Order: sequence, then structure tokens, then C-alpha cells
Amino acid sequence: NYKKDLWKYDPATDSRTQLNNHTAGFAERYGAVVFTLGGIAYVGTGFTNIGSTFRKDLWKYNTASDTWTQLNGFPAGFGGRFGAIAFTLGGVAYVGTGYGGSSKKDLSKFDPTTPYLLSVNSNGEGTWIDLPDNSVLEDTDGDTNIQVEESPDEDIIRFDVAGAQVMQIDNSGRLGIGRSPTTNLLEVEGEASKSSAGDWLANSDARLKTNIRPLNSEQTLQKLMTLRGITYEWADHQTGTKRPEGIQYGFTAQNIRQVFPELVKEDAQGYLQTAYGTYDAMYVEAIRALVEENKKLNSRTAVLEAENTELRLKNGNMEARLSKLELLIPATIGANN
Repeated sequence: NYKKDLWKYDPATDSRTQLNNHTAGFAERYGAVVFTLGGIAYVGTGFTNIGSTFRKDLWKYNTASDTWTQLNGFPAGFGGRFGAIAFTLGGVAYVGTGYGGSSKKDLSKFDPTTPYLLSVNSNGEGTWIDLPDNSVLEDTDGDTNIQVEESPDEDIIRFDVAGAQVMQIDNSGRLGIGRSPTTNLLEVEGEASKSSAGDWLANSDARLKTNIRPLNSEQTLQKLMTLRGITYEWADHQTGTKRPEGIQYGFTAQNIRQVFPELVKEDAQGYLQTAYGTYDAMYVEAIRALVEENKKLNSRTAVLEAENTELRLKNGNMEARLSKLELLIPATIGANN
């Protein structure tokens, strides 16, 4: 039979005393691992006949109170096993190797100051560190830390500095800097910058595009003229986002949606958002329309100037002929008299 009882041996009297057995949650087993740290014993792993299961739970036994407490156990990457080894060094314990359907060669580190284990795994698939649910890596005063989940299977990683969350990666792979992301793959609270001048680059190769069609310059100009540039101040008391203070310049998403509805989207809270840089091509075509219109006006002006010059020449000729007539009229009248 598999056992879960506990006995104390006193070498001075060569006697054994049965202590408080493991609690109901501790399954009978064999091949468990045992180590002690700071006057406290720890028991875990092993194999049980209940479902023929390789165990990976971890229990703490307090000799002073004769009580058992289950800890968070080993991280997800640490498979159940029996026949593991354990040793202590520098106030921490290390557990590894054993058999759990296959031979193991990984190693986990246990720090008694927190009920968590770090697993350093290198089973031929690279090396990584596993953390159990609700784990926290933190500094000595606890105000700067990396937290893996606040609840089981939440799948969110949080980064805190000086007691405040500064970054979060959610379970959809969205990254929030200074905020918890809700909609976009990258969300930044407040202003952002780069270390040097230069552009953000993105692929624009025609070989990667299809259905390429030129914009109609006149229509684009008419649409842009429908947009209304405004000044405004933020009054955001709804989203929890920190907005810049003072006078801002731009548009409203509602106005943009009237003209370019395909460029306006709703965020997860139902508020409208748009990308200002998307309008560069439209600005180019609108300017092109203005340039073409200016060329037409210049051409028309040249024609009008030529016509005006011709009319002035004709007018000058007519004035010269009138002057000659004015000289001839008195002479003609005198001859007739």
C-alpha cells in the first residue's frame, strides 16, 4: 500500500512517535522528495496509485505546530515525477531529475521566503524559467516586481516599478506601456519618442499589394475640404487614459468618419480612434489638384494677357487713325468754304 503517515525518530531513546499525518489533500505515494530549510520540512513529488499519477505538489510541515500546509507547488513546466533528488545551498533548496514517464534532468530552485519555485529547464528543448500561477519576482522591499497572473490561468504579465504598474502584456499579446491595453497590439499612455531622428518604417512595396488604384485628385480635394481643423482641450473623464494638457490641434473622429468612414474604428470601450498618418496620400492628391488648377489658371491668364495685348495694339491703332482724322477735318472744312 502507498503511505502518507509521518513518524518522528528520537536517536537518544531509539523510539518512534507517529505525528500528524498529511492532510486529506495529500495523496498516498512513494518516491517523494524531502528537504528541510529553517527548521521546516518540505515534502513533494512522488507516484500515487490514485489514477497512477506522477505528483508535483509540494507541502510544508511545521514541527512546532505539527501542521501541514500545501504550497503553490512546482511551475507548469515542471512535470510530475518520483525518485527526484533534493539538496539545499545558501538558504534555498533545489529539486530535480527523477522519472515521470520519461527520465528528467531539469532543476527547480525553491526560496522559502516566498511559496514559489523557479524551474530552470533544459530538456533538450532550449532553456527557460517556469513560474507557477500568481508568481511574483520582486526586489527586497517588494515595490518593484514582475507578476505572472493575479489569478489562475489569467495569462497576464504585469511590471511594477516603485509600487506602480508601468507595463502589461495581456493574454492576447497586447502590450500596454503606462496603461492596461484594451484594443491595439501596442498602446502607450502619454507621449512617446525615439532616441534619434528618423522615421518609423513599414513595408510599402507594390509587390506586396493588390487592387492598386489611383486616387481622384479633384474628389480627394473636395473630401479634404469637408474636414474641419479645430483646436480643443481634452476632457476625458471616462477612459482612464492620461491626456495631454493645454490647447491641441486636429480633427474630431466624428467629422473624419463622415468623409472617410473606413478610417475610423471603435476601441474596446466604444470610443472612436483614427490614424492621422493615413491621410498623407490624400494630402498629396489634394495638392496635385490645386497645382493642376493653378496651371489651368496660369494658362488662362496667359491667354487673357495675350488678348489684352492685342486689344491694346488695336486700340492704339484706332487712336492714331482718330488723330489723323481730327487733323484732316478742319482742313477739309476750310477748303469747302
